[in-house]
Amino acid sequence: MMKRFKQAMVFIVISCSAFLASATEFKVPNIYEILVVNGQESGNAFFKNDRSITLADEGKQQVVLRFAAQRGVVNTEDMRGIAKSQPIVLTFSTDGLSQVSVEKPHLYTARSVDKYAKNPVFTLVDQDGKSVPLVQDELFKEGVQLTRDYEQEVKAYNQSNGIAALVMSEAVIEPPKAPMVTEPTEAAASPAPSTPSSATTTSSIFEMTQQTFTQLSDAEKKAFLQWAVGQM
Repeated sequence: MMKRFKQAMVFIVISCSAFLASATEFKVPNIYEILVVNGQESGNAFFKNDRSITLADEGKQQVVLRFAAQRGVVNTEDMRGIAKSQPIVLTFSTDGLSQVSVEKPHLYTARSVDKYAKNPVFTLVDQDGKSVPLVQDELFKEGVQLTRDYEQEVKAYNQSNGIAALVMSEAVIEPPKAPMVTEPTEAAASPAPSTPSSATTTSSIFEMTQQTFTQLSDAEKKAFLQWAVGQM
């Protein structure tokens, strides 16, 4: 039984390896904040310091960024406040790409920082330095907001079919339903108890492991992979 369980673990490890191979690393310079990734908010409402994230699935991606840089960019001791842009929605494809990076703009004066914050333009490059096509749009909201629910704003933006909207599939994949168990009637004869075979038990463990793995987050899948390799 232990041998069969290890075989099941090998299958899971191979599946994890395929999952990681299809992942794309998305990197930004320190003058950008990652706000939302494919509809999910990144970090917390007040402190967003992610500089690199993993986009697990190939295909169309949507990332919301905000430019935020000190106006005194030439002399770092020249603290004249922070220039921030409106959130910008970027939509692009990661098919066949292992890395996508945002190129850092050349900003050397407070004036250039302020100008860029009003109308940021993004350039994406892949792992070979080649340009990655993208569509960008502003996630605009009037007035001064101390906090914003970016996740809800992006959801509303996508539903409005903005030019950089991420169209989600309408198909909903439902989790497998547990088999219905019915108790035998008194009139029915009770079958003799039987001991499940080793193959049946192993199959059940394997199926449970598969089902549990598909419900893990990306970070949990990576942690499971590292643990599983250590058990081989």
